[in-house]
Amino acid sequence: MKDITWQSRYSDTNQPDSNGRWARIMYYKGLQFAWIKMISTEQGNKFVPYDKFPTSTDGLHPPLPVNTFEEAKSAVEERLRGFLEHILGEDKHKQP
Repeated sequence: MKDITWQSRYSDTNQPDSNGRWARIMYYKGLQFAWIKMISTEQGNKFVPYDKFPTSTDGLHPPLPVNTFEEAKSAVEERLRGFLEHILGEDKHKQP
């Protein structure tokens, strides 16, 4: 989607920093819209996507971990698309 950028937080690699932290932040037109953090589990690393914009489940359900960063990234980008379509109507946020 146009105008989305991702920024690394704590670590620029696929490994956490020396304090065990790893995150990626999604921006849309310079505003933060999502935060994905990596957590270690017995099944390996998982990625937890946190929306930073209003959703229908805001505060009702904790975000569910997924297996890959790409899954988490796709999920938050899809929810952002739905949010923008609801707020702006149609597909006005998409490039021509």
